[in-house]
Amino acid sequence: MKRMPRITPSGRSFGYGLLSLLLSTGTCHSSFAQESEQPEEEVFELSPFEINADSDRGYAATQTLAGTRLNSSLRDVGSAITIMTPEFLEDIGAANFEEALIYAPNTDTYEAGIINTPDGTSTRDANQYSVRGLQGNSLSRDFFRSLYRADLYNTERLTFSRGPNAILFGIAQPGGVTNALSKRAKYHDIFEVAHRFDDEGSQRVSLDFNKAIIEDVLAVRLAALDYDTRYWREPEFEKGDRQYVAMRLNPFANGSEFMKDLMINASYEQGDTRSQRLGRNEPIYDRVTPWIEAGRPMVDTIEKTTGNTQPGIEPIINRPSLRVIETNIIPGSQVPTLSWRRMARGARVAPEDGDQSRNSSLLDESILPFDVNYLGGTRRYNDDFDTFQFVLNKKFGQNLYLEASYNKQKYNRVSIEEVRGPSLNVDVNNFLPNGEPNPNAGRYFIEGPIVRNQPFGINELTSKRISASYDLDLTGKDSFIRHLGKFRMAAALESEDNKLDRQWVQLSNVTPAATNAALGLAGPRAFKTKVSHPWNRANFMMYLDPANGYTTIPASSEQYTTTLYAGDPISPELMDENGVSLAFIADFPGFNDLTETRSDVFALQQFLFENRLILTYGTRKDEQDSWSANSLILADTDPVTGIRPDPRPYNPKDAADSQVTRSGRTETMGFVAYPIRPIGLFYNESDNFVPVGQATDIYGEVFPNQTGEGKDYGIKFFLLEDKLTASITKFETSMKNQETGYIRAGARGVARPFTASQTDLWEHVAAYTEDDTYLSTPYKYDLGPFWNALQDLETTGVEFQMTYNPTKQWRIMFNYSEQEGVYENLGTRLSPYFNEFVPSVWQDDWSDIPLDSSITYQTGEVETVGELLAATQADAARIQSLAGTSDTRQPLSSMNLVTNYKFAQDSKLKGWSVGGSARWRDDRFLGFPFQSDGVTFDPQNPYLGGSHTTIDFMLRYNRKIFNNVNWTFQVNVKNLLDDTDLLPLQTDGLGQGEIVRWGFRTPRSIQITNTLKF
Repeated sequence: MKRMPRITPSGRSFGYGLLSLLLSTGTCHSSFAQESEQPEEEVFELSPFEINADSDRGYAATQTLAGTRLNSSLRDVGSAITIMTPEFLEDIGAANFEEALIYAPNTDTYEAGIINTPDGTSTRDANQYSVRGLQGNSLSRDFFRSLYRADLYNTERLTFSRGPNAILFGIAQPGGVTNALSKRAKYHDIFEVAHRFDDEGSQRVSLDFNKAIIEDVLAVRLAALDYDTRYWREPEFEKGDRQYVAMRLNPFANGSEFMKDLMINASYEQGDTRSQRLGRNEPIYDRVTPWIEAGRPMVDTIEKTTGNTQPGIEPIINRPSLRVIETNIIPGSQVPTLSWRRMARGARVAPEDGDQSRNSSLLDESILPFDVNYLGGTRRYNDDFDTFQFVLNKKFGQNLYLEASYNKQKYNRVSIEEVRGPSLNVDVNNFLPNGEPNPNAGRYFIEGPIVRNQPFGINELTSKRISASYDLDLTGKDSFIRHLGKFRMAAALESEDNKLDRQWVQLSNVTPAATNAALGLAGPRAFKTKVSHPWNRANFMMYLDPANGYTTIPASSEQYTTTLYAGDPISPELMDENGVSLAFIADFPGFNDLTETRSDVFALQQFLFENRLILTYGTRKDEQDSWSANSLILADTDPVTGIRPDPRPYNPKDAADSQVTRSGRTETMGFVAYPIRPIGLFYNESDNFVPVGQATDIYGEVFPNQTGEGKDYGIKFFLLEDKLTASITKFETSMKNQETGYIRAGARGVARPFTASQTDLWEHVAAYTEDDTYLSTPYKYDLGPFWNALQDLETTGVEFQMTYNPTKQWRIMFNYSEQEGVYENLGTRLSPYFNEFVPSVWQDDWSDIPLDSSITYQTGEVETVGELLAATQADAARIQSLAGTSDTRQPLSSMNLVTNYKFAQDSKLKGWSVGGSARWRDDRFLGFPFQSDGVTFDPQNPYLGGSHTTIDFMLRYNRKIFNNVNWTFQVNVKNLLDDTDLLPLQTDGLGQGEIVRWGFRTPRSIQITNTLKF
């Protein structure tokens, strides 16, 4: 494999050097004592369906529900599990799920935008991360699927389960699932207040209050959070508040023996989040430097740019296209909304200097600094959510336990995506399209392909579960059956109903005929009169003036308050002097989907030879019915305007023909064997599946189920009286029929998503033929915003994790992991579609239809529809050539080390703790060279790069104040060495191995936390 030059040559050696230094002292021991401040509480027998995080010792957890859904010792579980205890989470300074997951083996943030979605992770996306190279979004709280991310203000600990596990979940991604254990009410008093701030201006205040109202009978816990997180790029923030209340009730604690163990736990949480994030972790694309190097040429002509060969200049678009400039904040920059057909802008970089679309990172900070969120308020989202949970536990006799639980969530995301533009352009037009002088001539600007907002994305999830557990111990029998050992059995019946209402709206000109009349547009210069036609979409054109402090753009869509659904009247008050009436329209059909899932689960553990051999078996059946109101929505589309109806009033079950029933049975089996007590051998295999419901392919046909399989095997260690626990795991995880909207594998060799190519192709054909048939499936996909494709992926690797408490004062956590994913069957329906279906309906005269604007493909500049089809066919062939190769979003190897030392009570440094962490990430795939044919890839020699190490530091001081108040002062320094060298992301589109896109590293950040415990 070819390796790219390292940006930080000492990164690998420094990471290993630090590791050696810290671990070399791991054999030193101390006799210092550690004071315990845990309040005494009457011990109650826990249900086997719950655990108590108070049993955790330092960084080491002893119990888990993540193996069999029963309270089990980690010794008895063969699946791959990482548990982050409260002490560990406190030491790393984590406040939420995102800040913690980067410390788990083979787990990382999901970096959308780095491969082929340069506009970044959509604000419509919620939970995204990757495990073992597989995209994951399987989050749960108390083993109920969660629609939103966990925060630690009401979380006891986090559990990361890797690989499929049919006992825990049959329907989920095979990479694994993350579970947050909620804080429950307890029968002792807790009062804790914490305040965290950092040098970016962030503020976070949390409260945790627990009160035993009636001793051993009723306890209540309240938790609250208010935060305003600021980031190193301005203006970027996430603000929010949450409130949580929990109750624990043992109504018959002092009553009869039969009822005294009846336990009820209930909780309710509500919250909201308001976020304004850039969504990309790389510099803006460069469409300025070629213009500067060409001498800053300007254009005096209007609508004459097509065919212009002047260096440093290219056309904006070749068809009628509205540009909204009236919302700009630079004084004097506002101009009327006009059609910018055949106007000009600065050119992209040369093919050898950019990726497949001639995109290249702008590295000159004198043009635009790195530390600005240049999209400003144009990209943001608001979340509102609440969850109610009720759990009842009861024991019958000595060994039978029952649990009945109910969980209801509601989650709504409103997202604003006004621009999403990843490129910095320059306006080279001396005159506006109407002939007037251009006040923005020579200014930089950002524009987006569309303005796509989500006015609502309402998800309602109701889950019910009845579980039973029974313990059978035969070891005390006199007959031979005593050799059968002990059994733990569990069974559960589950149901989950999920209702989704979602709509995307597009800012459009809803009076195109009036615009044509007012501006004198006719023939190829005229807008299509059907309101929903793509030509009527309006794009914001936002100007920047960095030299005068205008480095970001404002929120703009709020001033357009009208949203139109089918049948809504168009107010004449919307129209301006050019006949333009801007409003949001439902041009895509909304979602009104219902999914009902029923499951039964059975799990069995057998303990043999005095617990030296533990066998585990589980089986699960899931049956899912789904309905979609899509056909009803399409039927009620306004035939004149093409605007869709509001999806919310519909009942999906009224569309009886939309019902899709999917079912599957999955199994888990494994063992843990201890030939000697401290060392165990383990093996675990499982499968799972994901019913695709209403998801369809490029033809509009429903997919088969996604399935996953996994095997884990290795060695466990419990040494030095369990002060050191470790495991070495080798794994194989596969995913078949993975649904992917954009082909992930090999996307670095594809100029643009296939969805965009298909849309452009048929929109041009429809405009040329004046036949709207081509704007519907199976031509242009109209069943949603994009169709999906399929691919298979198999990942293999090894994981080592260790938790070591050398003394009562010293904690060490270390993990190292390797993984590599191999893709197969990439986009299996792409080639038949573009090579068979499209040619079967093709008309010869279509080939010469000119495109609205040229598109850069690997085969060169594409100017006509015929060239577009040929380029897309070449892309499909290029994708197929990547079968058997790797292109994962995670580094090939990674390492995490966390350590903390607390000085003893008789030390001069009493009350002080010091610690830190090191996170090392190996190379990632950056791209592929081409074979001799210049079209397909050479997958055996990928370009690699990006290895780096990040060091964090922690200092804590703890003491009593006012006799009974415990005060803790903690400093966490993230990226202690302030290593901000750019990381390579992608090589050039010609396959020469030149790095053309780079990624940011977050600069050093200092956060300070003060905590008071009463």
